[in-house]
Amino acid sequence: MPKPVKVEAVKEISAKFKGAQVAFFLNNKGMTVPAVTDLRKKLRDLGGVYKVYKNSLIQHAANELKYTGLEKYLTGPTAIVFSNEPVAPAKVLAAFAKENTALEIKAALYEKNVSDSSLVRKFATLLSREQTLTQFVCLLNSPLSGFARVIDALRVQKEKAGEWQK
Repeated sequence: MPKPVKVEAVKEISAKFKGAQVAFFLNNKGMTVPAVTDLRKKLRDLGGVYKVYKNSLIQHAANELKYTGLEKYLTGPTAIVFSNEPVAPAKVLAAFAKENTALEIKAALYEKNVSDSSLVRKFATLLSREQTLTQFVCLLNSPLSGFARVIDALRVQKEKAGEWQK
């Protein structure tokens, strides 16, 4: 019979999996406490949650949710980053892993599919949601501002010719 503490931990992990769009699995062995604290703060600022769980509890939660393929990544110490936005945390993790060689990105769980660390690198190269929206607005604004300049140039031309009526 499982201990109530472990049952609650599996329920917590399952709830976090269900509530997050993406989960990144990390090996944090050898990381210093200040480094982990710094990483947690950076991820928290982006709405991410950094938690360390026992591999057996993660596996039980994954089995409950029918996530397959995760077992091969659950070796050694495992920390999980849960987030509702995949790009920003992936950028933070990729940059942090470059600075801190003790951090190893094992895998990612995105839309119920398990992938190796290459998915994190792909997410890290994408533009963030804010950057994408900014580019989109600029794209929409560009033809309008061009049209406004043409109309203003016509107005100036007609004023010089004396044909413009206010």
